[in-house]
Amino acid sequence: MISRGTLLANNRRRFAGSPEQSEEGRRMVEIVTIEKAELMILIETSVATAIEKAIRNTKPPAIMTKDEVAKYLKKSHATINRWMRKNGLPYHGVGRPTFNREEIDAWLARI
Repeated sequence: MISRGTLLANNRRRFAGSPEQSEEGRRMVEIVTIEKAELMILIETSVATAIEKAIRNTKPPAIMTKDEVAKYLKKSHATINRWMRKNGLPYHGVGRPTFNREEIDAWLARI
């Protein structure tokens, strides 16, 4: 259960036209009391939302390793190796190949 109260606090800076400021240069501050369980739920919800937003906005790197390509395409390492050998998955280098994300996206669009 949330209970609310207000407190007048001295305002050291003057905010012209601030609706929360009284004529005496004091500002209204709201104090909120909340139960621990409710606070935990609010924190969990806020953190989960922030993580989901960060994941959605994250782009894979332009140059990727074989591990990153497997995660990007949601395929196993064996599938990536087979596609490199038989299906022409574009890569650069020998031993530890690197992959260009734009080339992989173009290759996926062709197949």
